[in-house]
Amino acid sequence: MITCRNINKLAGCSTLRQFLNVSQFIMGDISAVNAMTTAIFPECPKSRGSNEMAPVENEDIISFMIEYANGAKGMISSSCVATGRKNYLAYEIQGTKGSVIYDLECMGEVQTYFQSDEEVNRGFRKVFLNPLQKGYSAFQPAGGIAIACNDMKVLEAHELFSAITKDIKYDCTFEFGYKIDRTVAAILKSTKERVWVDVN
Repeated sequence: MITCRNINKLAGCSTLRQFLNVSQFIMGDISAVNAMTTAIFPECPKSRGSNEMAPVENEDIISFMIEYANGAKGMISSSCVATGRKNYLAYEIQGTKGSVIYDLECMGEVQTYFQSDEEVNRGFRKVFLNPLQKGYSAFQPAGGIAIACNDMKVLEAHELFSAITKDIKYDCTFEFGYKIDRTVAAILKSTKERVWVDVN
């Protein structure tokens, strides 16, 4: 069924913004992108149960390569039609000293790898969220007990209200959002022109 996510003037790119938010927060500014998209379903029912079809204006699948302002390179891929996936927002960051993997479907744990470990024991290790990490103890008394998506939203709201009432630094500012919008515009331009586009 057609929703606001399928209409470009309302959604821009239907699957992108949450991934770009994570990328911006962890990796910093994006300087250039090269993107491609695919529309698997060009039409959808106008409403639930309707036989009348309406055009889908944006992508079902999008993939793009990234150049970050700090020199790092990356790739993001997203699909609205990946069968079997429920809430698979995952990232893997690889560096010269180690790597980290996070998957929202396993939101209570992070996989970490350290190049400095002794080679005989070198490999990914699972680190559970625990009360020593900010906000966790408000919901659970011990590590390894999952907190839920709605708990995360409470923590996000707490950060926002703390920034407003206590003048505490808050990362998700209007400038942060503007950077995401600039990146989305560059991605959309790249998909049309099939070239690298600078994020201005």
